[in-house]
Parts: sequence; structure tokens; C-alpha cells
Amino acid sequence: MADNADARSDATGGDLGTPGASQAETMTDHVLAEIKDIDLRASASVELVRELVRAAEHTLPFYNEDRIKEIVGEMRKLERSARAMVEYNRAHKLQDLRWTLGAALPTHIRPLCSESERNFANQYNRVLGSYTNAYEDLDLTTTLKPPKEATITVRVLDTIGEVDFGDGQTVNLIKGTQHLMRRADAELLIRQGRLEHVV
Repeated sequence: MADNADARSDATGGDLGTPGASQAETMTDHVLAEIKDIDLRASASVELVRELVRAAEHTLPFYNEDRIKEIVGEMRKLERSARAMVEYNRAHKLQDLRWTLGAALPTHIRPLCSESERNFANQYNRVLGSYTNAYEDLDLTTTLKPPKEATITVRVLDTIGEVDFGDGQTVNLIKGTQHLMRRADAELLIRQGRLEHVV
């Protein structure tokens, strides 16, 4: 996985790759700092309520409109920041899924996405596809480390059916069967959880 992250940043100059952990951490730290700041302001709003409760009977404390507007504005700012952080991290996850599981969103993930997230995943897939087409003989989504062996034994965990790997080799992948396959052909299916490497 780390190798793919390196490929994303090195191969794409940072434009297509998923945001780095440091970016996500910086954004999270920023939002947490805002929450702390707003917590102080929320304490101020609680104090305004306490003043009202403590006010003598038949009196009403001064309505501090400026302070109340400031507190409400800060609470809205927190809500926007929290929403942005969630959306950013979900987009990051979708990019990561594209690199690890391939072009199609897994069927169990697709219903969990909003329409805008599905559109984002499709657009990201198109952009990444355009970029990788410039390197016809190189699959940027595979690991950068050379494999120890060219072929591996795999066990089928989920019936896939007949698969043509583009080199004239067709394999019928039925659940429970084992096959000797080229690592490059099996790698994506292993990451998708449809095959397992038999060691």
C-alpha cells in the first residue's frame, strides 16, 4: 500500500495522487483547534444563559446581541469545517479505493456513496485513466517492488467465471479451486478479496 502511495505522488507529481497523511492530519488539527476555540465561545454562551437564570425575579439582563451573533457565527463555522473534513476524508478514501481495488467501485461500497461521491469517483477514474494511458506498458496501480516470483498459487474465494487476461490465457475461476497464475494477473483480484495467495 505504501508503494502505491509513492507511485501516486511520484508518478503524478501530486496532482492525481491521494492527499498525503500529513495533509489529512493538518486539516484534522485545524478543525480540532477550531473546536477548542468554539468550545470557549460555547462556554460564553452558557454563561449568557446562566446570567438569565440568575437574574432577579421580574428583571431581564441586557441582551448582548453582538456576543450572541458572534457565538452563532462560530457554531456555523464549526459545522462547515466538520462537514468539509468528513467530505475531504471520504474523497481521500475513494481515491485510495481506486488505487487498491481498480476502476470499478465495489458493489458493497457504491450504495454507501452519495451521488456527488459517485460522480467524484467516476471523474477521478477518468483522469487517472487518461494519465495512465500515457504509459501503455506500465500499470501505475501495481506495486513498485519487483515480485519475488512471476507466478503464484491462488485459491478462489468468490466465483468469478471465465477470465481472459489478455495474453491468450483464459482461466475459469470457481470458488474453492486453486490455480497457478501470473502474479500481475492475480494481484488486483487478491486486493479485491476474490482470490487469496496460497503460500
